Formats: sequence, C-alpha cells, structure tokens
Amino acid sequence: MLNEPWLNQIVMPSPDPVPLPGPPWLLRFFLVLGWFLHALPLAAILGGALIALVTEILARLRPEDQFYSKLARQIGGILPVAMGITITFGIVPLLFLQVLYGQAFFASSVLMAWPWLSIPMVLILAYYGFYLNALARDWLGRLRPWIILKSFLVLVWVALIFTSNATLMSKPSIWLAIERGDYAGWFINLSEPSALPRLAHLFSVALELSGLMLCLYAWYLIRWREAETGYAHRVAVYGLRWAVGAAASQAITIPLFLVRMETRVTHLFLGGDPVLTGLMATAILLSIMAFGFETWGLYSRNPIRWGLVSLGLCTLVIGITAFNREAIRRAYLSQFLNVDALPSTFQAGPFLIFLTGFVLAIAGIGYVLWISFSPVRQPRPAAGGGMVVEKYRPEPVPPRPEAKIPLGNKRKGGG
Repeated sequence: MLNEPWLNQIVMPSPDPVPLPGPPWLLRFFLVLGWFLHALPLAAILGGALIALVTEILARLRPEDQFYSKLARQIGGILPVAMGITITFGIVPLLFLQVLYGQAFFASSVLMAWPWLSIPMVLILAYYGFYLNALARDWLGRLRPWIILKSFLVLVWVALIFTSNATLMSKPSIWLAIERGDYAGWFINLSEPSALPRLAHLFSVALELSGLMLCLYAWYLIRWREAETGYAHRVAVYGLRWAVGAAASQAITIPLFLVRMETRVTHLFLGGDPVLTGLMATAILLSIMAFGFETWGLYSRNPIRWGLVSLGLCTLVIGITAFNREAIRRAYLSQFLNVDALPSTFQAGPFLIFLTGFVLAIAGIGYVLWISFSPVRQPRPAAGGGMVVEKYRPEPVPPRPEAKIPLGNKRKGGG
C-alpha cells in the first residue's frame, strides 16, 4: 500500500498565520525540559507496573516469604501517585510540540485518529486500576494480578500509540499513501523500521529507572520510616536485579534503534554532528558506568548507595536523551519544515501565565509527594478528650547492655 508511484508527493499543511509566541530556541527548551520531567515518572509507572505484576505473582508462588507480599503492597501504593505526576507533566511537552510542529503533529494525529483519541479513555482505566489495587487489595484477592496486568497492558498501548505518532509525524512522505489507503483513521505506524526498536528501548530504560527507584525507596524506608535495615537492603537488591537486566538489554536496543533510523539521521550521531556525537558518546559512557555500579551493588554490603549513584547517572542520561529526541525530530523534518524560519513574536502575557502555572504545578506536585511520603503521624489523647495528631517520632532504641569483660580466671581455692 505504501509503494504507490505517488508515494513521494508531500502534503504539508500551511503554516499557522499567527506567529510563534516566542523564539524557537525558547520553545524548544521548554519542550525538552517538559519531556525530561515527564520521562522520570513515566518510567516509574511503565516499569513499575511490570515490577508490581511480577512481585504480586511471586507473592502468590512463595506465600511463606512475606517480602514479596509486603513489597507488592508498597509498590501498589506508589503507582497512583506516579501516574498523576506523569499525566500532569505530560501536558508540557505536548503543548510545545503542538506549538512548534503543529503542522506535522496535527496531520499525523488525524491519520491515526481513533487510536489517538482512545488515549484519554484507556488512561482512565489504567488510573482506576492502580487506585483499586492500592485501596482495595484485600477485597480484590486473587484478582489483583489481573487488575495490574490490565493497567500494564493499557500503558503498553499508550506507549505504542505515542511512538507511532512520533515516528509518523516525522515522515510526511508517507502521509498521502496512508490517506488514500483503507485505514479509515486506524493507522498505526508499525511499518516504520525504527518504531519497534524505539519502543523496546523505552521499556528497557523504564525498567532500569524503576529498579533504581526501588533503591531510592529503600533509602527512604531507612531514613524516614525507621524500617529494618535487612528489609530495605533486600528491596534495593531486588531493584538492582531489575536494573541490571534492563541495562544489559540496552546493548541491543540502542544499536538497533540507531541503525533502523534513516542513514542521514544515524550519521549525525556517528560523527556527522560533533555535538550530537559527543552527547551520544557521553550517554553511552554514563550508561556503562551505571551498569557497573548496579552490578557492584548486587554484591556490596551497601546496595542502596550504589543504586543511588546509578540513579543519578541514569537521570543525566535521560536529560541527554530528551535533547537527542528533539534533534532526531528536527533531522527528520528538516526537508519539509523549517521551524526557525517561521515568524515569531514574544508574547510576554501568555508566557508569564504559562510560567506561573508551570511553577505552581511543580510546587503542587512537590506538596503531593511530601504528604504522600512524609513520616507517619501518630494520634495521642488530648487533655479534654478526643485525639490529637502529632508528628511521628521514632521510638527510642534502648541502650545495649555493656558486656562484662572477665578480668581473669580464678581457680577455686586459689589466688
């Protein structure tokens, strides 16, 4: 269907007559920043849902080991919070993507209309699945793994649709063939060679970050919850195992993603552009270092420390990836759309409104995280009756009895 003689006819919508609300470099900055802030909680729910599912299954298979049951309950309580943060921060990159590349983004969204329009509805199903698992675990009983599986498959579908749209908007040369086909708004761009490798790489990164976030959660358990050190270390080791496996898989997904892109785009990251080549080399070096620290942490006496170091390195890699994603999009669209040539007028009023809302959103999410993970508050009886809630204070640990050191052995009747 995509090999018709009129395949190379380009149908690009005309530019919006309204100038860009700011210089392109500023809009790109917020696009990259927004995707970076969106990618971190996205990894938590995408990889965390799979880890929660496997942990729930292990809790069923090993009922004598309470570790998996306890950890599955704790991960289930975190997923709804991460889901809300992911959706909130996801608005920012979508907003600036539409402002900068609205001509391409609108066309690709129309060509895959029904899958694209399904995203809000299916996200609600995933959202309520996570909430149901968190608030009604005991009532669900044996249905818990199925509820988590349903939410995980929904997230897989959403990731597939976003990947399809991201690759389709970058290939205007196939739009006309799709429009003249029999897809009727149901097109999903799996014919793009880089689509599935891109999706596989997204999952591998999400799993690695989710495993390392378990190390962060283990540190939180010790620091704020006065949890048992043995349990927290086991949580960290469990997360490192996921991280090591996911990081090892990137030795396949990264080269596959690079070689499946168009040759001219791949060349930019392999010497064609010094900046992009340097960033790619830096990201690979940081990923190798993170893999080394994760492996070392599995056999270390302090796995939490090495997990946190690896998490910091992987966060830097995500920042570089956010910049590289924008570079890939610009390279694909450079033959069809030059955003830098579009007229722009800095609109201080709308920009100030956005910036204020952006800061308030970050502050609101910070407050939600604080009340979700702050130390537990315990009630105490009030003087006039009732209960007063006071801040959690860990119970004092009783001092260990001093060991008596024998001064010598005295024989009975001897000196």
